[in-house]
Amino acid sequence: MDNPLERWAENTHRFPRLAKLSRSYLAIPATSTPSERVFSLAGNTVTRQRSSLLPSHVDALVFLNANQKSGKVDVIVEDSE
Repeated sequence: MDNPLERWAENTHRFPRLAKLSRSYLAIPATSTPSERVFSLAGNTVTRQRSSLLPSHVDALVFLNANQKSGKVDVIVEDSE
């Protein structure tokens, strides 16, 4: 039940670069917030009117919606005539 941050603090002189890297990654708290956010987004996407959507279409809608809000994806809607 050792604390990994304390262990790397003690061994900083032996492995300075690895100790710095370990502080960056070991300091990240474990959380389920991102996955809960996706489930919430999926719940808002699949409504009564959309209950007959194929699972692949729901996946695509959730993906596009999540990434459009973060600015990672530009969604262009084209009119089909």
